[in-house]
Amino acid sequence: MFTGLGTSVYAHSEGYYLSHNTSITLAGGTLSCSNFTTDDGRGTFNQSGGPLVVSNLLDFGGSRNVGGPTIYYGRYTFTGGTVTANNIKITDWSIGDGSANRISNPGFFSLSHLLQISNAVEQLGGFILASNATIDLAGSASRLSFANSSGQIWAGGATLVIAHWNGSLSGGGAEQLKFGTSATGLTAAQLARIQFSNPGGFAPGNYAARLLSTGELVPAASPTLQSVRRGNALVFTWAGNYQLLSATNVAGPYTPVSGATSPWTNSFTKPREFFKLQGL
Repeated sequence: MFTGLGTSVYAHSEGYYLSHNTSITLAGGTLSCSNFTTDDGRGTFNQSGGPLVVSNLLDFGGSRNVGGPTIYYGRYTFTGGTVTANNIKITDWSIGDGSANRISNPGFFSLSHLLQISNAVEQLGGFILASNATIDLAGSASRLSFANSSGQIWAGGATLVIAHWNGSLSGGGAEQLKFGTSATGLTAAQLARIQFSNPGGFAPGNYAARLLSTGELVPAASPTLQSVRRGNALVFTWAGNYQLLSATNVAGPYTPVSGATSPWTNSFTKPREFFKLQGL
């Protein structure tokens, strides 16, 4: 047992290319402190048992660029035991083994690279997007909930990607990702910065996100572009906040149709023309 309430634990090697790496293992006993910080980009923290209790901030991150195309990130692998931390700031976190409700995080949760959850069920604090990041719903029964995050400040221009989603468009599926318990769990600006990558049941591609009345986040269904011929023109109609695009080849490139709002009348002035919608 290590108890250091009122103190901080700081772990960091000198870090030289791929060597001199911080490695921490918690398999039993109790690690308790006020703050726990590791900022070694090649550091690892493997917890398979025992309680980790951090009264203020659990901060595990850092990155290391060794000169090639690969950037290494500090990684926290959690497969057993429990975690209690008022605030959590993570670069790369893997949560697995199919258990539930082992994490207590009443404050904020800040992510700057990757959060992977594998068939586990966990509730975290208010979500902060600190930089471009991914939430990976690995497995087939991963359920992850965040507290209402509409009041959290996200890094400007950062994008959150949701990978390997296989839930239900109406909510309540085997896999779920929630922000709060209502449609106010995220702001419209936050929603606009979230994309689902190749979600289950959809054609390959990236899809916008929408928040259900329960706070569950799901991919936005593909918009329907309807057309009716009127003389030498087509009248297009569509619902939602989408931009009409056109191209002379089905494969593109597609460019925005200037000033196009639903309904939009397009005269036959080209030998052939193709249209689709893109979210704004």
